[in-house]
Amino acid sequence: MRFAFIDQYCGALSQAHLCRMLDITDRGLRAWRRRPPSQRQRTDMVLFAHIRDQHRASLGSYGRPRMTEELKELGFDVGHRRIGRLMRQNDIRVVRTRKYKVTTIARQAIARQSAEYP
Repeated sequence: MRFAFIDQYCGALSQAHLCRMLDITDRGLRAWRRRPPSQRQRTDMVLFAHIRDQHRASLGSYGRPRMTEELKELGFDVGHRRIGRLMRQNDIRVVRTRKYKVTTIARQAIARQSAEYP
């Protein structure tokens, strides 16, 4: 997290200053940048590609539970929390398809109350 923070704000402040503030060596930062993605990061990228495709195919109607079931059908061994995390991090949200239905009309409720209690 600290390395990613430095990478993100390196343009606004100097790298050396950020490293001193967060107690990180320049050498450690360079090593982090050269390090290849971990196995989890690679599988997350593959899962994200499938999540994005399924989200488009479902016209944005699949949330975390249905997306998890869909990916399990495709052969991925995933849990709903991991899918939720990936969807949240990449700002994938369900598009509401149902129209909002008003169930109470205030004027009628007021009229009924005044009729009951004259």
